[in-house]
Parts: sequence; C-alpha cells; structure tokens
Amino acid sequence: MATAFKPIEDLFKIPPQWIPKNPTLDNFRYTLTIANGIFLKFFRNSLIVSTAVSLLSLFVALIAAYSFSRFRYTGRDALMLWVLATQMIPMVLLLISLYALLVKIRMLNLWGLILTYMCFALPFAVWMLKGFFDSIPIDLEEQAMVDGCTRLSAMMRITLPLILPGIIATALFNFLSAWDEFMFAITIIHANELRTLPAGMFAIFIGEKQIRWGPMMAGSIFITIPVVIVFIFLQKYLVQGLTKGAIKG
Repeated sequence: MATAFKPIEDLFKIPPQWIPKNPTLDNFRYTLTIANGIFLKFFRNSLIVSTAVSLLSLFVALIAAYSFSRFRYTGRDALMLWVLATQMIPMVLLLISLYALLVKIRMLNLWGLILTYMCFALPFAVWMLKGFFDSIPIDLEEQAMVDGCTRLSAMMRITLPLILPGIIATALFNFLSAWDEFMFAITIIHANELRTLPAGMFAIFIGEKQIRWGPMMAGSIFITIPVVIVFIFLQKYLVQGLTKGAIKG
C-alpha cells in the first residue's frame, strides 16, 4: 500500500522506505487519467460483470435449490451429484474449450465473460442455497398455502425472507469471485475498452521492459475499496450465511 504513495525515485531505494518520506498522489492521478480514463472503464466493466454474475446466478440458483430441497422426482439425486461434481473440475482445464465455444457463437465480449463466470458460480450457489432451504420447515409454506398463498407466493413471502443471510452471502461470494478473476478475463476479452480491472491493470501497467509499480499499487487500492465497503455493510449477513444454513442439509 505504501508503494502507491511513493514517487518513482523512492520505489527501489536500499534500504527500502516502509513509510514514504515524501508521499505523493501522482500515482493515483496517473491511474485515473491514463489513456483518457481507461482505468475508469475497467472499473465500470468489472462492476457490470460482477453485478450481472451475482444477480443472474442467484436467480437461477434459487430456482434450482428450491427444486432440490422441496420436490422429489426421478433423477433428482443424480442431478444433485452432477452439479456437485462440476466443482471438481479445475477451471483451467475448460479454458480452451470455453474460448473455442465463445469464438463460434461470437461472444468474446462482456456477455461471454458473464456466462463463463456463471458456469462456475452456479454449482456453489445451488448447494449453498439448498442448505438454507433445507433448514426451513416445509410446514411453514404449507400453512401459507392453506391460507390462500400459491407455492410461489409462499416461497417469496415466507421462505426467502428467512434465508436472507444465505442469499446475501451467496450473492457476495459470487460477486467477489467475478471481481477478482483474471485468467478468463485476460483470455476472453481482447479489446482494451472491454477489459475488467485485473486484466486491464495487467495490460496497461506491465510491459516487456517496465512495470509501473506505483500506478499499479494505486490501482490495487481502487480495486480493494468496493470490496471493503461491501464487507463493512454486509459482514453481519455474510457471517450468518456462512455459519448457519450452509452447514445444514
């Protein structure tokens, strides 16, 4: 962190300066103004991708998890194991296959990146939310349906508010996973203006002959700020979500 506030002449001094003697904000100014504000475009792209992955995967996972938890049908257990088994496949093994698929369907863009992240976010989200649904007695929904609710309205009015910590924890986990991901982002997105923050910082700060350490550290602080803000406001729900419903089932 201290490197972000150091002038370039102090970066490689021996012995190193742990606390900058002449702190400067030049690295932050450079990061925000480089290439007509392209860093801000990276920030916007990361926000779009991470939010879309979090919300879309949460919507699909809620439906799947509710089905696994509340209904009994042929092939249910096999399907649940198949969903779990997908978590055992390393992401890197699928990189070439997914890239080839996205090339064929012409989706080397943010939507292609969103769909890719969703492939890896859904299995965790489904099993996480299933544990929360299992922790809520089905009797509560049945009583609501006796009083005139449909199954959907009973789920929306009774069950979802009770598992709110799990929903927030799942959404936050998926958001952070997409926010920090580098490998697929650098492979799938080629246009600089469409890159997310991790891939974009690699593209503009790391060259063949030089690494701009100061601006890169300033950029790292900008990347961390949204994560810190989210944790400050949602840490209560995150702790509840990771310690309650997810361990039941």
